[in-house]
Amino acid sequence: MTKTPRLKNETKFKSIHSRAARRAGSPSLDLDRSLRSLPRVESTSIKPSVLAAQSSGVKKSKAKPMTRAQRMRQEKGMERAETVMDKKEIKVRKSVQRTKVVHSRKATWEDLNHGRTPAARMMMKILSGDVDLDAMDANESAAVAAVIKAAKPARPKPAQQPTPQPQDDIDDDGEIT
Repeated sequence: MTKTPRLKNETKFKSIHSRAARRAGSPSLDLDRSLRSLPRVESTSIKPSVLAAQSSGVKKSKAKPMTRAQRMRQEKGMERAETVMDKKEIKVRKSVQRTKVVHSRKATWEDLNHGRTPAARMMMKILSGDVDLDAMDANESAAVAAVIKAAKPARPKPAQQPTPQPQDDIDDDGEIT
């Protein structure tokens, strides 16, 4: 036995917004003739100043003042917002400082090639042969020695030798014992 669906009841409550309810409530075109003979109602003049006073902005009046808990919650939220804004300002300030540092370190190729630092200029003079090392006084020779010492490449560390594998198991003949 299978179940059959319940029958729809026509007398059941109908929604006033349904299509059937809207169609049933619409007036017919055959209006009473007495209504047609009546004079039309004069249109009232609506002054814009009256309308402007009512809708002069979006205003929502509160029903009652906030409770203490609501007020404390709102104050707490405002304090959190202030701390977040302060943190963001600090982050932005630090980011700008880092950007300035990066831009200050940035050098053009010409600056690098010409050697703007005194040590680099001294090294370029020594390498080009423009400096007479015999005619220098003590201060200049100390500066040249410091430049040469800084320019010497560091000695590479000796590479580690791999540990030798014991070859006791393998004979010279290639046989494994």
